Amino acid sequence: MNKKGQMTTLQSGIIAFIVVAIAAAIGLSVLAETKSSMTVASANTSIDSAITGIGKFTTFLPIIALVIVAVVVLGYVYLLRRE
Repeated sequence: MNKKGQMTTLQSGIIAFIVVAIAAAIGLSVLAETKSSMTVASANTSIDSAITGIGKFTTFLPIIALVIVAVVVLGYVYLLRRE
């Protein structure tokens, strides 16, 4: 794979990470707004569960970001060694 192909692959991973982070943030915001307007107890319980689930998922985002950064750095070092 050439240099341009490797960088395109890395860009795709970074863009996917950003999209996931934005979607999680918007989802949490929408769920919080929905919860504040709900009066049914079972709906509030379901929304609380969804918020908790998304919150647990977002705790992995820094780890995913670290892996992406490590891949970028290792890829760059590999490219420098090949030249």
